Amino acid sequence: MDIIVRPTERLSGEIEPQPSKLHTQFASALALLAEGKSVIEHPLRVKDSYVMLQVAEAMGATVKRTQDRWSIWGVNGNLKPAQNVIDAKNSGTALSLLTPIAALAPMITVLNGDTQLRSRSMPVL
Repeated sequence: MDIIVRPTERLSGEIEPQPSKLHTQFASALALLAEGKSVIEHPLRVKDSYVMLQVAEAMGATVKRTQDRWSIWGVNGNLKPAQNVIDAKNSGTALSLLTPIAALAPMITVLNGDTQLRSRSMPVL
């Protein structure tokens, strides 16, 4: 079989990329810090992404979820942790994103995780 590709003058269209765990967690972290409502469309709904949502709620954000959209009302940088221990469970990405975010909290915040996460090496700040 031969495939021939010819140059074109015009190219248009739209694509919708596959959901990404990293992008979903990163968007959730940014939404936590933002002012007002942020919408994440077509998030990757996996355990690590839900961990980041739970953390956003624990830090004071309001979260509303539907099948294909997450709405997060951020705290505009004014974190309001419900408690001083935040559990990242087994999400290394969540823990990495939360480290600088926790520095904004008005109180000492302990970032914790499960046994496996606690045994992983983390970059030095």
